[in-house]
Amino acid sequence: MSKTLPTNRIEEILAEIGTTKDWDVVVDPGWPLRISELRSLATELLALRKRVEWQDISTAPKDGTRILLAKIVGHPTHPTALWWAVAGHWSIRFGNWNDGVEPAGLADPTHWMPLPTPKEPS
Repeated sequence: MSKTLPTNRIEEILAEIGTTKDWDVVVDPGWPLRISELRSLATELLALRKRVEWQDISTAPKDGTRILLAKIVGHPTHPTALWWAVAGHWSIRFGNWNDGVEPAGLADPTHWMPLPTPKEPS
C-alpha cells in the first residue's frame, strides 16, 4: 500500500529541483525519468489536488465565480465533520457568501473548492 505524499512535501521537492540541471533519475529500471519530467508531474499533481481538496475559505475567489462552499466543523468523534456543502459565490451586492437563494447569505462557510467541470453531452 502506497502512502500519499503530502502537498507541502511536493512543494519542497519542486523547490529543491527547481533549477537543477536536467538529468535522468531511475524510478524504475525500465522507466528512467528526467528531472524536467518529475517537475512537470509534481506541478500537475499540485494543480489537480487544488481542484479536488477542500481549501480554506480565506483563499476563495471573491469575484463572483461560482464555487463549492462548505462548513467543516470539529466534533469529538469526527474531527472534520462536513456540516453542509452547496454551490455558491461571493456576493459583492450583499457582501457575503451566497447561494443565490437567501440574501442573508450562508452560515459562515469554512472551506471551498472549484466546481467540477461539466461533462460534454454525448
